[in-house]
This record gives sequence, C-alpha cells and structure tokens, in this order.
Amino acid sequence: MSKFLKPKQPYNFDALYASWTDAPKWHGIPDRDGPVTNWIAKMEVELKARKVPKEHWHDVARHYMGDRATKAWLFVGAATTNMFGAKFKWDWKRYKKVMLLVPWETLINDPWYKRVTWQIKQQLQAIAPAPAPPPSPPLTKQSLLKRSLTARDAQKKNSERPDPRRSASLFTFGSGSSVGTPKAATVKNMELPKETAKPTFVMMASKDDCEGLHVPPEWLVILLETLKVLSAEYPVLMSAGSAI
Repeated sequence: MSKFLKPKQPYNFDALYASWTDAPKWHGIPDRDGPVTNWIAKMEVELKARKVPKEHWHDVARHYMGDRATKAWLFVGAATTNMFGAKFKWDWKRYKKVMLLVPWETLINDPWYKRVTWQIKQQLQAIAPAPAPPPSPPLTKQSLLKRSLTARDAQKKNSERPDPRRSASLFTFGSGSSVGTPKAATVKNMELPKETAKPTFVMMASKDDCEGLHVPPEWLVILLETLKVLSAEYPVLMSAGSAI
C-alpha cells in the first residue's frame, strides 16, 4: 500500500500570499493596529477559512507582520535559538503565546529594544556596498575634437611661458629684498592638508557597551521561561538571562 501513497507536496505559500492581499497586518503599534489579541483572532478565522494547514499558521502570520513587529520577533527568535538550540521549531501555540507576552504598547521605549535596533542599524551600515561611480559619457566626434583642441591650447600656453631663469624678477619678497626663489624656511612653514579620517562603523555591540543595559528586560525573561514550559521536549542549553 505504501508504494501507492503520493509524497506530501510542500505548501504553496506564494499562491496564498498572491491571493490574500487584504490580510490583516500587525505592525506592532497598538494605537494604530488595535490590540494584538484582536489581530490574532482575525488571523485564526482567516487561516481556517482559507484552509491553511495549522502547522503553517505561524509562518503565514509572520509574513503579515510589519517592520517594527518583525524586528521584535527576530530578537525573540535569536534568544530562543540560544536557549533551546537550532533544532527548536515554532508552532501556532508557541507563536501565539509569544505575541501576547510582548509589551507592544511600551516596546518602542524599551531600552533593550532601542539597543538591539541600534545594533542592527550599525550592521546594515557596515555591510552596505559603496555607491558605484557614475558612468563616463560615451565618446563622440565632438568630445574627441574638444579634447584635442584643449590639449593643443595647453601645449601652446606652455610654449609661451617665460624661462624661469629669465623671469626671476617677477618674484619679490618684501621691500628691498633680493630677487630669488623662496627660502626653505617658507616651505617649512607651509601646512600640508591633513588626510580626512574615513568613517568607521561599529559591528555588534556587547551588552557592556551600553551603560545601564546589563540586565535583560523582565518581560523577555518571562517570555522565555513560558516557552520553556511549552517546549519541554527541547533541552534547555542555557538560562533565559544568558540567552538574551
């Protein structure tokens, strides 16, 4: 019988996203989006109606999260991986619990959130490619002729310049001074332009680089401890405080 069973086809996320353009979105701003509980409830209704397998609900919900909410989720996800290992898998129950535990109303003022947001910004700046130089204009007959005339004029001016040995009288250094070239002392007093220092970008800052941010936020510790209860099948590699 097993040889007649068809292999399970991967779920077509692209088709779902293409057809579901008016899905409710969560940007992580309760004043604009409403309570996160309302968004979770709407997503559950829509996911059931569209017959999305429940094993993919958390993936689809994450697709419809805005920038601020996604950043917070990535930070939580990184701490979760540290705590449980790379084999940790999300499901709707865990995802829903995390979304309800994040203090979205006050997150934007959370020092921890500000720190990790700054770290990500610095990393993006550090790896950003340098802007490409503008392309040179194509050579035309007119531009070649102009370049030729410019070179000819420069050559003509050079040929008309007086011999420096005969033009020494053109240089005077104060009243009654003798005619000649500038003294070596004058050259010593000239300041050469200093090389401008190139900007540097800081990569990931450690916790100790930010004063007053040594202690992980209480809400994130509670969140990870809650996940530990919901994920008893995974070994705990480190404490919640160390995972953050």
